[in-house]
Amino acid sequence: MLKMVIQMNDNKINIEKKYCLDRISQTIDNIFAKMGLLRMEDAADSLVYRDSGHDKDYSQFKKNCKYLKKQPWFMENVMVWLLCESDDFDNPDNFSEEDLLNHYRQKQSMGG
Repeated sequence: MLKMVIQMNDNKINIEKKYCLDRISQTIDNIFAKMGLLRMEDAADSLVYRDSGHDKDYSQFKKNCKYLKKQPWFMENVMVWLLCESDDFDNPDNFSEEDLLNHYRQKQSMGG
């Protein structure tokens, strides 16, 4: 199973009032819904999206990454951004995690 975990900095967004938190959440939901990736419920104020069981799901997640990393409203306000994969484990609750936020911020700081 693949899943992506996104947690926005709600306090920062609400204090700065540069962007609307509800619109950000709706936009992210729409981006994933268009790709057929399903939103899961999560109690930790995170947006969690999972694969739909299709071969193309991984490439759909990557397309969303490519889009989101270019959006100032996203990159300026995201606190947690993880791509999690459980295919290499016997227990489906075990995931390897790729820290996308760290990866893309490092690339930005190096000019890439």
